Order: sequence, then structure tokens, then C-alpha cells
Amino acid sequence: MLRMTPLASAIVALLLGIEAYAAEETFDTHFMIGGMKDQQVANIRLDDNQPLPGQYDIDIYVNKQWRGKYEIIVKDNPQETCLSREVIKRLGINSDNFASGKQCLTFEQLVQGGSYTWDIGVFRLDFSVPQAWV
Repeated sequence: MLRMTPLASAIVALLLGIEAYAAEETFDTHFMIGGMKDQQVANIRLDDNQPLPGQYDIDIYVNKQWRGKYEIIVKDNPQETCLSREVIKRLGINSDNFASGKQCLTFEQLVQGGSYTWDIGVFRLDFSVPQAWV
């Protein structure tokens, strides 16, 4: 029976590790449907603060209070993503000060001097709205 010395074992382990390290990662996008099918995966930016364009069912919190789960469509430019007046009303945010012609308000307009944060990893959107507007 052949026995390997510790030095020979270390060399074999090192060589196997180099081969695995040199392997190129690939991701097959052919199984994807919709607008993501022909995307280069290397071009996709994953960031909890800027979700990818698409449709999400998100838990929305206003001033740390859960207000429900809503369907949100994130646009190509996340800063242009907006909520309808109906959803804003259900969230308990006063929208009387906004121009009456606008049916959809961006998050910046909605928080009225407050802030908003995404945690797309847990499908959560937090709005911090001044108390006068709630």
C-alpha cells in the first residue's frame, strides 16, 4: 500500500486548490424570463439600498410601524419609483399638500423632508415621515 508523506499531501492539496481558484464563474441566464433574460450578470449591481428594476411585494413601515404589504414596481431609475395616492392614503400619510394633478408621488415627495430606506434582502421599505404629515 502506498503512503503519502505530509509534504506530498500538501503539494497535491495546493495543486487542486489552484485549479479550483482558476476556474471561471459562469451563470446561465437562459432560464430567466422577462427583461432579465439577455442581461449580462456582471453588469447587475446588487445593493440593498437600490433594488433592481422589477415588481416586488414589500412590507412598508411608516415611522417604524408596519402598515402592510404592498406591490411596488421599481423603475429603471429607482428615484422615479412612486406610489399611488390610494396607497399613500392607506399608509396614513397626508397627501393634501401635493399637486392634485399628480396621481403617483415619488418617495422623495412622499417623505416631505424625511427619509426612506430599502432593505431589499427582507423586502422591506421604511419611510421616516415628519409627524405633522402622518
